[in-house]
Amino acid sequence: MDPKIYSCKMGLGKITFTLMEDEISVKAALGSPVVISKRDLKKIDFKNVSNPIPGMGYCFYLYFYYNSNGKEKIKKYILSYEDEQAKEMMNSFQEMYPNANCIAPNDAEKKWILSPDYGNSYRLHGLFGSAVIGLFFLVFGIMTVMGFATKEPGMVFNLVFLGLSLLSLVYLVLIIAKKRYFVSSDYRGITAQKLFIRVQFEWNQLKIGKIQFKEDVYRGDYGSKSTDAYFIIPILKNDIAKTAYTLKMTNYQAGDFAAELYYRGKIDLDTAKQMAAFF
Repeated sequence: MDPKIYSCKMGLGKITFTLMEDEISVKAALGSPVVISKRDLKKIDFKNVSNPIPGMGYCFYLYFYYNSNGKEKIKKYILSYEDEQAKEMMNSFQEMYPNANCIAPNDAEKKWILSPDYGNSYRLHGLFGSAVIGLFFLVFGIMTVMGFATKEPGMVFNLVFLGLSLLSLVYLVLIIAKKRYFVSSDYRGITAQKLFIRVQFEWNQLKIGKIQFKEDVYRGDYGSKSTDAYFIIPILKNDIAKTAYTLKMTNYQAGDFAAELYYRGKIDLDTAKQMAAFF
């Protein structure tokens, strides 16, 4: 079989992927080429980049998991959905390396996810909650410093502000450590934890409602703008049409969660693809 060569956009430059029967070669503008033999290749996967990148639009990370000198290594490249070469190459991966391919549904991956030993944790979209807690920490921290710096009596109030600022800091650490704003899963079901509320659903009692993709565009000075992209995932319980709980998940995290939902029969293939579980 003749090699398949794809020249893809990566930032301001190009990166060349050469796909052969027995190996994959990746050559960026700078540095030596990366060569991965088919024998050492363990998995090819991808994930959405959370938000659009200026000049590239919506992008995805392409991952290669492989063995090198007895150690597992990971190579990651960022490619654009608007690049036709990149999209064509992703289809070629499915054809040429089916056993390592997690870009499309994979029987081995399904078997692992459905096993009793499987468990995972996904971060929820917590931008608003994090911003509020961060603001509390900043305000209470400033008031604490000002209180201790002044000569006026008010030790009780100073201690109250100190306690509130420390409590805000604790919640910030919990969010960063994925102890808040996350959903975890195992063979029994899912557990969702937002800032204060924690809920659990068993797989046999939950259904997924109509999933929506949202974009919040924020405009700054001099015409600049930023986009916050996320999925809204409604959870229905025991065939009741009313939404029991809503998950708000980042564009980056949604793909892995959607793959699990697909393998567990909770969403169809088209929905899984829309959430970037598969290409």
